[in-house]
Amino acid sequence: MSAPGKDPGSERPVAPAARRGGGFWKPALLFLGVFALGGVAGGGIVRACTLSELRAAIRRGPPAQAFARFRIEALRRHLELGDEQVEKIRAILEQAQEEQRLALASCSPDLEERRARVDAAIAEVLTPEQRSAYAELQAREPPGPGPRGPHRPPGHPPR
Repeated sequence: MSAPGKDPGSERPVAPAARRGGGFWKPALLFLGVFALGGVAGGGIVRACTLSELRAAIRRGPPAQAFARFRIEALRRHLELGDEQVEKIRAILEQAQEEQRLALASCSPDLEERRARVDAAIAEVLTPEQRSAYAELQAREPPGPGPRGPHRPPGHPPR
């Protein structure tokens, strides 16, 4: 009988993994485990990024026309609307969008005045160097309503 750790019929030592019979399966399972964990981690990262982008889009709000299309399709699907009903609802939503635009336009002068007061109050807190940098930032901003400052959402780069 040969000694443990020796190949029968030879004097050559046998590797410990070969003695246990796990020479192929252990590395293969380790490789598959690492691959599976990488896939799960990658999927989690993609999901987190997608949800983050979706939340940002929801905070910004969809464009009015896209919102109207979404609303019409939801109503059509849930209420089984006919073509004539869809057209009437589309006209109602277009009218509502126009009314909303007019209502917001009437508020714009007051909002601009309030924004100017806030900008002046901020400038009082700043050092002279910071004031000039702040004035440069304001000069690059487009006039009118909308996001301002260095933290603008995607699609709204500073000018």
